[in-house]
Amino acid sequence: MNIALDTAKTAAIRWRVLPEETPRVRRRCAACGAVRPFYSSGRFRVNANGKRLDIWLIYRCLDCDATWNFPAAERLPVPAVDPALLAGALANDPDTARRCAFDLAALRRAGVEVEACASWRVTRSGAPDPNDGERPWIVIETPLACMVRLDRFLAKELAISRGQLKRWFAQGALVVVPGDRHALKKNLRDGLAIRLPAGLPPGDWPRKLAGPALIFAVSSQNHAIFPMAPYNEPVS
Repeated sequence: MNIALDTAKTAAIRWRVLPEETPRVRRRCAACGAVRPFYSSGRFRVNANGKRLDIWLIYRCLDCDATWNFPAAERLPVPAVDPALLAGALANDPDTARRCAFDLAALRRAGVEVEACASWRVTRSGAPDPNDGERPWIVIETPLACMVRLDRFLAKELAISRGQLKRWFAQGALVVVPGDRHALKKNLRDGLAIRLPAGLPPGDWPRKLAGPALIFAVSSQNHAIFPMAPYNEPVS
């Protein structure tokens, strides 16, 4: 099916969001006798049992320092183990530990609750002119899972109350793509695009950082976004 596009090209801001620490998990601590938060120690335990290997990322209780072994690989034949994972685990490689700690699906399969992201940093690039009357798109990049609700994230980054964000969203002045009526309550994810309301005063705009913006054509039917060209290059 052909999708009709708006003829106007819309400048977009790109926000790259990275959590400042690996996710904590909540599980029952045998030593404390209650559910407690656990954090990744960044260290591995590797165990060989015959021709099979176990690789665990070691977590520690935030309260008493008791350990829990998160299975990064469990009871696998040696040839089936990812060589990069094994090498990283044997070396206690920080990048390998970080990748395992951000495997949220595997953590949930291990029966633990993953806590919301407490802090993050945002690298912005390509802000359009706040005085040109355009409604800007913010395109989110999250190379690592960031467990934070969209309304909480936007409230902090834009210094706007969550109540105001909710009102804008209900009025259609704030657009989230892809999204449904629960979009503000869902976690941030890679590729999300947010269109801010028109007419925000300059002080409410995100700070402009160096870097090229992108040009997008925006579908008038379903708000799908199509990258076209860098903002600082002419578009024919």
